[in-house]
Amino acid sequence: MFDGAIFVGLFIALIAGILVYGDAIKRGESQDSAIGWGIFVALILIIGLPLYFIMVVQKPKKEEHITRICPQCGRNLTAFPVDIKNCPYCGKTFFTS
Repeated sequence: MFDGAIFVGLFIALIAGILVYGDAIKRGESQDSAIGWGIFVALILIIGLPLYFIMVVQKPKKEEHITRICPQCGRNLTAFPVDIKNCPYCGKTFFTS
């Protein structure tokens, strides 16, 4: 009777650890941090899962940083507004849709 319950409990803990690992990777956590959270949740599910939601889920996601380069002069345009029409360095007109 208890053998099946133990197996189901271990299976649920393992699945929760895998899901937490995947979620941590999506949220921008490092590989080591995501593995640590996954193992922690799998080993101590009743403490690890709520702690994961408190510590990691409430952190804002890391923003993607996109570098914009002028195709003519090759200078970095990231500091300028996205909607500029001309390169401030060489004057190249950008195609706008």
